[in-house]
Amino acid sequence: MGGTSLIAMVIDREGRALLGKALTQLVEAKITNYQFIDLSQSWECEDRAVRTIGEHFVELCTDEREYRLTGSDALDAANEAIADRCRLFLQTDREYEWPESPSTAMQAAAGGTAIFLVLPLGVVLLIGAAVLSEPALVVAGLASLGLSGLCFWWWSRREDMPEWRAYWASGEREAWPFLHRVDCQQAVRGLAQPGASPSGGPATAAGNSEATAGPPSVS
Repeated sequence: MGGTSLIAMVIDREGRALLGKALTQLVEAKITNYQFIDLSQSWECEDRAVRTIGEHFVELCTDEREYRLTGSDALDAANEAIADRCRLFLQTDREYEWPESPSTAMQAAAGGTAIFLVLPLGVVLLIGAAVLSEPALVVAGLASLGLSGLCFWWWSRREDMPEWRAYWASGEREAWPFLHRVDCQQAVRGLAQPGASPSGGPATAAGNSEATAGPPSVS
């Protein structure tokens, strides 16, 4: 318990700065999704904000092809707002207050299996059935397509799980990675005031673990 609390309170300013810089480069299309993923080792640390935000955008960037966030690959309004809040959060000394997010490993595996294995298999079987006039291949192909659809549906509904509903009930989803919208507003005010800390309190020297926090305040 004590160890968990210690890890939860780690604020790694260097890690936050490195991730914030890479995220800015990604959003401004100065680097590709692959380059962002390659940079992920540079900000590895025990700061939960860095770890969680980094994992979120690495997952977003994981794709079969390399691209920049421009044109049809640009972030939509919702993800752009998330990126802006994340870049703002990384400029603060605020502790990341959300609980650990539920594991989606099984859903991710199901989605990957559906897209990259079962769906192509179904298509191949149906093509084989058309060429060979084999009814059994038609049945197998349709079954594969149905299974891929089921796996993909399960993956797409992952945030309807009770664990995720409980997770988002811990704060205001529209404020993530801040816990509440007032936290985000406070950080904006802190950046706008010369000499003020984005966390809401007075500016402090780097490494001061007793920095005064502001009043309490994702996707």
